[in-house]
Amino acid sequence: RVGTWKQRFTESHSNSSGKLQMVDRARGTGNLGRIERDTGLGINGKLFKMLSYEAAIINGNTRKAPSANRNQSFVGSLKIEPFGKFGAAYEGDIKNSKKLKVMAMAAGFYKDNVTFSTRGNQNTFISLAGNADVVGWTVGAGLKWRGLGLFGEYVEQRFHDADPKSLGVAKTPGEKLQAYNIEASYFIIPKKWSIAGRYERFMVNTRSTLTANSANQANGGQDGEYRFGIGTSYFFRGHAHKIVADWIQINDIGGGADAGVTTNAEDNRFRIQWQTRF
Repeated sequence: RVGTWKQRFTESHSNSSGKLQMVDRARGTGNLGRIERDTGLGINGKLFKMLSYEAAIINGNTRKAPSANRNQSFVGSLKIEPFGKFGAAYEGDIKNSKKLKVMAMAAGFYKDNVTFSTRGNQNTFISLAGNADVVGWTVGAGLKWRGLGLFGEYVEQRFHDADPKSLGVAKTPGEKLQAYNIEASYFIIPKKWSIAGRYERFMVNTRSTLTANSANQANGGQDGEYRFGIGTSYFFRGHAHKIVADWIQINDIGGGADAGVTTNAEDNRFRIQWQTRF
């Protein structure tokens, strides 16, 4: 494969946004922790009918910015499906599988001396450091059986100042992103009506921006959220024509204040989405 494509990393991001049991993806694993579309050279294939692999050498600066140097970045993933094709991780058991389906995956990447990212949490650090080395890994697993769907994953990324020590310039302290989520769903009416629930949490260690954010200082340099949500979907014609509604409670760690004391901020959201395609 040669060109620009969505790099396979977290299942939450690889999962099509049109095949979800909630209105959108988990924020930590599906947004902050994802790898953007990038330009490169890659290979992919399958071994023993159950093990899928993908590996690529990529630009690292994403498709929106040319590489500022000759350094290349690398990404790879493995997925095992011992009992047949699992399908999209977060669509639930929409096919009402009579036999148990199981999937486990792992992926990792290394971005060498990158200068730009479309992800805000990554680009904030890159802007402070000038350029950065970024390393990340993720694991996930799930099952589907008779209308029950379950999937969870964890992702971690570390950001390091890429300037060599020989320059004699003070290096920007490194940062770390950690995120995980677990989602369960069940079809009350097979292939038609489902209910789902999700819990997720993500934390960003923001040592390099402590002096600029008093909330981060009070929280020991941790910036993040945990979210809990429930949803329901009705499928008129599979994912091609469906209605999805969900309620999400968001707790922003260190995002509020009470009488001058830093506290967590709470927000509740209700959303409904009608999806149709031809």
